[in-house]
Amino acid sequence: MKLMHSVADDEALYEEFIDIVEKRLKKHNQFLTKNKKIVLNILYNKGDYLSVEEIVACSLSSYENKLSLTTVYRILSTFEKFGVVESLSIEDKKRYELTYQKTPHYHLYCEECGKIFEFYSFDIEKLFDEKLKEMDFKPTSFNVLINGVCKDCRLK
Repeated sequence: MKLMHSVADDEALYEEFIDIVEKRLKKHNQFLTKNKKIVLNILYNKGDYLSVEEIVACSLSSYENKLSLTTVYRILSTFEKFGVVESLSIEDKKRYELTYQKTPHYHLYCEECGKIFEFYSFDIEKLFDEKLKEMDFKPTSFNVLINGVCKDCRLK
């Protein structure tokens, strides 16, 4: 049975998300400025792995003011430093995703069409946890990217 979410539920989740980010930034004497909110909103609503250029393009088409590349780089650097976003480096270009409500997941990158797929695996997560414990290692970030060619591209 699929649960339906109301607009109020979506707004409440978004406000909770903004509140969490604002508190995290305040711990580091940072403020949630208008431009930072625009970047968060774009990442929250797109839900994809976006490059800086894609975020700038979204700001131009969806908001009153276009954000500069420099501004977006600076904001994402701050967000990454404080755990609001994480990045994937694909073909020498960083792509960003929010860490909000993300469970450990793994990325598959199609080298033909450029799509990024995610998958979750309790078995893999358990194996990583066991190895980390065995090696007494505390990770500060975690990112798995597997390059290849997706089914659709192989069938072309």
